[in-house]
Amino acid sequence: MSKAGKRAAKALKKIAEKVKELDYTRDALPCPACNAHEHIMCMDPDMFDMSCCCFHLKHKFEDVESTEKKERGGQIKGAEDITDVQSTGRKRAALLFPITEGMICEWASLKNAGGGVTPIIGCLGNKATDRHHGPDKNTLNNTDKNVHRICSFCHNYWHARNDEYYGIRPAGTEPFIPLDGHSWCDHDPVTKATTEEVIKAQLGRKKGKAKV
Repeated sequence: MSKAGKRAAKALKKIAEKVKELDYTRDALPCPACNAHEHIMCMDPDMFDMSCCCFHLKHKFEDVESTEKKERGGQIKGAEDITDVQSTGRKRAALLFPITEGMICEWASLKNAGGGVTPIIGCLGNKATDRHHGPDKNTLNNTDKNVHRICSFCHNYWHARNDEYYGIRPAGTEPFIPLDGHSWCDHDPVTKATTEEVIKAQLGRKKGKAKV
């Protein structure tokens, strides 16, 4: 089991213990990260004010959580208090989208992989090694439509084809999408390229720039 998997399993065990102790209903439980008091890595944060999922649970749980925070002397950080938003988002993505042993690039053989201004044709089936955020490059946008587990070749190539259409990375929770004046699209996980198209694309690629 991966480190992320072990960590989630441990957190889920704590949730089970809390259920017995406080008799919560299942829909009133926090995510595993919040249950382990790691609210900065919440799996279901409010994208607008960076509050964790605990703020959206039943009143009974919120009362208990407030008491626990006072006892620990801690506070949930707001967007203005987080010094490294990119790192925070990537930690959350690692929990939500673990890369398991033997996983194949999710863009393999796709015709319009990654979306953006210039989608790419995916690889022939390389090993998945990287997590990619896009076409919204804000790492706090950790939806299954915006985070993909792909090979480093596809990852670097997508950035080489698309980074020029993005401006300066915005702060906090603002979307990081292509600049005005550029038409762009979402990632297409359905449309497949032919084997001939995939091979031709692979032969025509140059080594991409390092991902950003």
